[in-house]
Amino acid sequence: MRRLVRLTARNRLVHAYGESLRCCGTACEKPSDDEHMLGLAFAAACMPHPDQAHRGGEAGYFACSKSRTFGIADGVGGWAESGIDPGVFARQLLRFAHESIQARPCNSEADLREALRKATTRLHQEHVQGGSTALLGQLNNGEISILNLGDSGIIVLRPAFRTPPSAKKPQFLPRVVFRSS
Repeated sequence: MRRLVRLTARNRLVHAYGESLRCCGTACEKPSDDEHMLGLAFAAACMPHPDQAHRGGEAGYFACSKSRTFGIADGVGGWAESGIDPGVFARQLLRFAHESIQARPCNSEADLREALRKATTRLHQEHVQGGSTALLGQLNNGEISILNLGDSGIIVLRPAFRTPPSAKKPQFLPRVVFRSS
C-alpha cells in the first residue's frame, strides 16, 4: 500500500506513510455543525469506453455520508483478455470494503487498511478474479484519512476568493490544498 495521509482542518500534513454503490448502513447521528470542521463534497462519474459500456466500465466508486467515507477503484483492463470483467472486481472490492466500514459503530474512525484487507480476503473466498487500484478515504474529526493503492490519486480543494487580473470583483475559486502523486 502506497500511503495513508491525514490532513487537518487547517490543511497541513499531519502524518503520511507508506458498480456505483449506495450507502445502505444504519442511521447515524450527524456530527455537530462546527464552522471549523471540514466538509466532504464527493463527485464521481463512470464514463466507460464505448467498448466497455455494456459491462458498465472497469471502475467503481462509493460515497457514504453516514460514515463520511468514499472509495474509488479502477479495474486492471488486462484481465479482460482472459475473459474476466475488471469492473466486477473493482466494484466488489469497494462493496466489501464499504460493508467492513459500515460494520463499525457510527461516528467512529474507520481502519481503512483493515477494510481493504477484509475486502481482499472476501474476494479470494468468493473466487472473484481480477486486479484493481484502490483509494479509500474518511473525513473524521477535522481530518481526512486517505489510503491509496496503485496509481489512483486524490486532490483536496479548499474554497478561496481570488481576483483575476481582468475581473473587478473577487471570484470564488477552488485552491488545491493536497494532491497525491
